[in-house]
Amino acid sequence: MSSKVKLSVVMPSFNASEFVSESIGSILNQSFQDYELIIVDDGSTDDTVVKIEQFRDDRIKLIKKSVNNGHAAARNLGVDLSLGDYIAAMDSDDLCASDRLAIQYEYLKRHPKIGLVGSWAEVVNSKGQTLGEMAVPLDSKTINTSLMMENCFIHSTLFYQKSYLKKFQFKYDEKFKLACDYDFLFNFSGKAELANLGDPLVKYRVHDFQLSSKKKDQQIYFADLVRLKQLDRLKVLYTEKDALLHLKLMKGHLLSGEEIDYSIVWFNKLIQANIKYKVHDSNIFHNFLLKILVSNVNKIADQNIKIL
Repeated sequence: MSSKVKLSVVMPSFNASEFVSESIGSILNQSFQDYELIIVDDGSTDDTVVKIEQFRDDRIKLIKKSVNNGHAAARNLGVDLSLGDYIAAMDSDDLCASDRLAIQYEYLKRHPKIGLVGSWAEVVNSKGQTLGEMAVPLDSKTINTSLMMENCFIHSTLFYQKSYLKKFQFKYDEKFKLACDYDFLFNFSGKAELANLGDPLVKYRVHDFQLSSKKKDQQIYFADLVRLKQLDRLKVLYTEKDALLHLKLMKGHLLSGEEIDYSIVWFNKLIQANIKYKVHDSNIFHNFLLKILVSNVNKIADQNIKIL
């Protein structure tokens, strides 16, 4: 393999022995071949490393850490060691379609203003059986607004230009822990246009050992910090009451009638801030907030009907 490659695939692993071989195989079988696969093992205590070392392929670079520092640190290390101008993210339990890298590479070459592209995904269980499909917003303007509510990317589908990380000096922030990918994407959205492709280029695996399944409450806590961080981009001043209401709205929680009234005031404040600072497309942003409000009004109406 030459010292310079077009693309670096970065895959952290931690106690992933059940799935890691299949995940690596899906990368090695790509139609696009000018890449390196950087696997950062984050202190696995099972036989993950043994499984990885069974592959004899010069494109694989295995970094073995003796201490588990979390997937944010592992991803950052992989990116720091990468030689490619593009980075493809990959999780050690997911699978890539054989043309995933080729499709995303060509897309970014054709659309230089797009800094990062993801895709839809097929959802599979631990046995690889299809459970459904994960659809996410496609265009940059919709994504920019949707990020206020949730992470609208599937991490194993991310493919991006490394130059943005160097130019703007950002990376996965370890203090956001289980929501570091959400924070990473929010930061990226402030520097470049983002997009998703409407084809399932990855099989996203759902199983009992996932980090997000084990520590859901902690993940929600750090995701809330990212949701509030986005208010700073709108330069909106807010009280603790505002913050609590905003989080309830973004997460679709049921509101009281009094909270609905205040939500109208709060959303008008956001709209005025957006008119001034032009963070979001005005029509998309207005419709996004309106949809949230209507949904809450309908929930209250449904609840009242049930009481009757």
